[in-house]
Amino acid sequence: MMRRALGVMALAVVLAGCGDDDTVGDDETFSTSLEGTEGWEQLSGSATVRWVEGTTGFLANIEIEGDEPDQVRPWHVHFGTCETGGAIVGPPGDYPALETDGSGRADANATVDAELDRDADYHVNVHLSEDDLDTIIACGDLEEDEPIVEF
Repeated sequence: MMRRALGVMALAVVLAGCGDDDTVGDDETFSTSLEGTEGWEQLSGSATVRWVEGTTGFLANIEIEGDEPDQVRPWHVHFGTCETGGAIVGPPGDYPALETDGSGRADANATVDAELDRDADYHVNVHLSEDDLDTIIACGDLEEDEPIVEF
């Protein structure tokens, strides 16, 4: 009986801490599968965005495969969806370019100085080149991962 009462009290404390703040926090993770756009259908990959409690920004990582060998591809997290497009989240210089190897694979990690809002839409895209940021060769809409509850 005491154990049950303690469990109910712990749950009440957790729920009391939930307010109207929509800023992402507490090590929340968002992820997506990247798909190649028209003419780039062979491209695929994945991206993950993770806000780490106690930081002022978020961590992002990306992996792609099926690209041409030895290419440099800019990538960013953007506001909005792949369909709507949107501005880059955070400073563009926070995202190191993808550099494909001889088999067309690449990965990159970024620490981005920007906050996320759980009620906003975000997507990740891969651009053709630094000189042609308007051409998107892969994209994926980020979705919040289900939290893992540990007891």
